[in-house]
Amino acid sequence: MEENSYKLIILGDTGVGKTSIISRKIYQRFDDNVPLTVGVSNFTITEKIKGKDIELKVWDTAGQEQYASLIPMFSRNSDVCILCCDVTTPNSFDHLEMWKTKLNDSGCDPPIILAINKMDLSSDNFEKIYEDHSKTLEKFDTILYVSAKINSGIADLFQLAAEKAYEYAQNNHKTHSKTVQDM
Repeated sequence: MEENSYKLIILGDTGVGKTSIISRKIYQRFDDNVPLTVGVSNFTITEKIKGKDIELKVWDTAGQEQYASLIPMFSRNSDVCILCCDVTTPNSFDHLEMWKTKLNDSGCDPPIILAINKMDLSSDNFEKIYEDHSKTLEKFDTILYVSAKINSGIADLFQLAAEKAYEYAQNNHKTHSKTVQDM
């Protein structure tokens, strides 16, 4: 991996909008009929942090249960994680702790950004959502409310992910001369 290149893993249940969030960021489009991710897909996104180009190697993971055992392997050496849930699917909030455990099973403990997606489909305000899921949400330091469909909060999400990956690597004196096999 090149200098200023960091691994971003995106985790969450099937259908919470992980691929749609990435598609909105990269291609500036939204599709209501995105096929399910099988295994993992990879993308590259570049953000500017402190005047430097920061390359995020994005790993979009499948949310289906049959792929859950692969998450620790896919998560290995991650510099930041976006953990996604869907405001219209209460079970996706219930599963956040399980995804967090799968990430930690990889042997790494990167910063986590919780992205609550599909805000365009919710009539609830942020306070109501937090109140309904407070026990779960209190476990996360960084929460962003986003919508891939209407492109709300997506740019901020990836900017923040780049900042956190950069800080994490700096604070942990990580070098980025990993081979693809280390990924």
